Amino acid sequence: MEEETNPQTIRISAQCLCKTHTYIKDDFVIPHDSSEPIKAITCHCDSCRHITGALTGSRAILWSDNEESDWMFDSSHNWGPRRYTISNHMTLLFCWKCSSPLFVVDTSSEETQKIRYWVCSGVLGKEMTRLKVDWGTHVYVGNTKDGGGVNWFSGDSGGKKWLGKGGMSEEVKGYWPPLEAQKKKVEEEEVEEEVRLKCHCGGVNLVVKAGEAKREFEKQASEGKELPWFVDPRNHKSLGVFDGCDSCRLQSGVEIFNWTFFLLKHIGFADGKEGFPLTTAELKAAVQEAERDGPNEDEKFGTLAWYASSDDVQRYFCSRCAACVFYCVDDRPDIADVAVGLLDAKDGARAESIISWEFGGKIGWREDMGMSWRENLLYMVEKEVEEWREKRGYPKGWRRIVGEEKAAKEGKSE
Repeated sequence: MEEETNPQTIRISAQCLCKTHTYIKDDFVIPHDSSEPIKAITCHCDSCRHITGALTGSRAILWSDNEESDWMFDSSHNWGPRRYTISNHMTLLFCWKCSSPLFVVDTSSEETQKIRYWVCSGVLGKEMTRLKVDWGTHVYVGNTKDGGGVNWFSGDSGGKKWLGKGGMSEEVKGYWPPLEAQKKKVEEEEVEEEVRLKCHCGGVNLVVKAGEAKREFEKQASEGKELPWFVDPRNHKSLGVFDGCDSCRLQSGVEIFNWTFFLLKHIGFADGKEGFPLTTAELKAAVQEAERDGPNEDEKFGTLAWYASSDDVQRYFCSRCAACVFYCVDDRPDIADVAVGLLDAKDGARAESIISWEFGGKIGWREDMGMSWRENLLYMVEKEVEEWREKRGYPKGWRRIVGEEKAAKEGKSE
């Protein structure tokens, strides 16, 4: 529970998905004015997207500004988390069991010689009712090519957006790229035959066979056959969704995660080798065997690992750099939810050439964000993504249209 012994400090906690690691800070400083928020920094760089698997990269809040100490032995008396070197000055600390990114250790401050610990905002506990956060600071937006998710976190007003490093690169105002440029992207684009699906360290190196998938679904539609539930019947692309559930938040370290969907037969090894599993049971067994035996001769599965967040769910991740890769569930044996942040589409981070997005409407599992300090983020994103969709001229998702038509017939609102 939050402690109110000092009006300028609160107690905050950070915990991974599997609860192997728990950290508590009793003296987290907040502004004198309780209505003034603390700032979260969202990094949209290629590295952060490929480390978290999230479209919006990473989102961090300064936890401490001190020399490293024994706090790395957390409150549950576990050994510290696994380390991954991102760059000369940045090291990620993440849970070796469930892959939750916990902290980024920043040694770039040469003047003060201090080590700064940035906590990934998604692993912060729900109980800090006095914690108010300003989500409007965005860096390395230029890496996304298409803006990624920046336009529904700060809209066309407010916030600070830099194409590169904050305060040391070009600052952009309003939507980025400009709306006119984004409107042109709404027009039909040629689907890439294959799009690389790769984590930051390269230990997971796969492809999604988007061209093959689209041709197959076009053929099915022409023959009057039913399409998979995640395929847009208007353009035969895979659905792109917003997920606000607690488990995805904790595993990725970001509040709202974006998934797309592919049949496992449309996923393959980047080197062209055959034999990628066709069912979730086969994938689970193959990765488990590779982990047990160590790298096999061709190292097909590389550093891919999985964590069972429930009996019927496997959350796949890179065991070396922590990237979320897939979400699989036993009752969908031929489908994998694919982390959008790992896709290297030529047109940009949103990969609109192969994804049909559900922009606007209600975020999935939104109830997990409600009644907590994240509630303002939920409402902001739902509002701003709809405004951006309308101004840009991007069509409503087909499932939303069907839902609205059904509700209208029944005399209900959306």
